[in-house]
Amino acid sequence: MNTLIRSLRDSAKEIYRPRTLTTVSLLIALNILLGALTIVPIPSLKIGLGFTATATMGYLLGPVPAFIGAGLCDIIKYLLRPEGPYAFGLTLCSATGGLLYGLTLYRRKPNFWRILLAKGLVSLIVNVIGNTLCLSILYGKSIAALLPVRLVKNAVALPLEAALLTAVFFGVERAWRRIRR
Repeated sequence: MNTLIRSLRDSAKEIYRPRTLTTVSLLIALNILLGALTIVPIPSLKIGLGFTATATMGYLLGPVPAFIGAGLCDIIKYLLRPEGPYAFGLTLCSATGGLLYGLTLYRRKPNFWRILLAKGLVSLIVNVIGNTLCLSILYGKSIAALLPVRLVKNAVALPLEAALLTAVFFGVERAWRRIRR
């Protein structure tokens, strides 16, 4: 518990640094670009790539900048390409994803199991529970109808997304060490 509080406090201090603001801005732009790309391993499963930028925010900068950056990213995406009515709940879900990535990955050596834990928490709390609730409220569909499909999709995508993040973090970690010198 003390580690979580320290992580929140330390990352909150990061938000005022020019390097942090620049990095968040670049990762928001990257998230928007990667959001247009998808991997389709099987016809019924699409995996977007935007989550890699959000996870990178959490890993490099911590939970507070990732929370703010992911929330801003969701708002900017909506302003650039609105799909349906704006829903603050979905923005809050996106921001919560950044927070969870930051809490599980910030100042920790990324390995497959830690990344799987982080992605699993985001998939369960944000994608399955939060987004399903918001979509149910927004479109009036039954949670019972939405939940099984979203649960299966996220369960199938989880190992693929964790493996992708592991590969991305390998490159990010090397580049970040060079930048911080």
